[in-house]
Amino acid sequence: MWWLLACASETPTVRPPDTHAWEAEGTVVVDGLEQVERLIKQGQIAEARILAERVYTQRWEPRLEPALAAMDGPMAATRMEYAFGQLAADIDPKSARRTQRAVDRIGPLEQEVRTLAGRAAKAFPTSQVPGAVPVPTGPEPAAVIVPAARPAWESGAAVKPVDGAPTEAEKDAESARAQGASARPAKR
Repeated sequence: MWWLLACASETPTVRPPDTHAWEAEGTVVVDGLEQVERLIKQGQIAEARILAERVYTQRWEPRLEPALAAMDGPMAATRMEYAFGQLAADIDPKSARRTQRAVDRIGPLEQEVRTLAGRAAKAFPTSQVPGAVPVPTGPEPAAVIVPAARPAWESGAAVKPVDGAPTEAEKDAESARAQGASARPAKR
């Protein structure tokens, strides 16, 4: 309930992106959501959930949410916050059905982000930003949001990097297995 009160309070100041266009900002969020979907399809559910949360907290919330609140009011911003929350909650390593539901939510969420970014470009022009340049497109912006592997402070367990390479813990375990096998005496 507290989040409704927080969102219903005063509308935040909308400031155009510092170095690029609103559409490029929307593209960064969409690219992050596409990366979430790729991670889910690769079976990296925990990483997908972290990325979904980071797309929201590091890109959507501070940059595009204030524009939505200013254009359509705080309840519209609350609805998008809820949509991102549902996405993250449905990315569940214990439930394939819920995780599939998360994948199904990504497309409509991407479309809403693209639409909002286009509307924000008209409502809050970036022409006053000198030297504005577009953000690179493609999967690279998502890499800025999420590192190849989760930092140790987010999880005590080793996490497989996004590129599929073995983690240090996996390398250590394989090395220990190899050494353990050679150290055992042969059965008679």
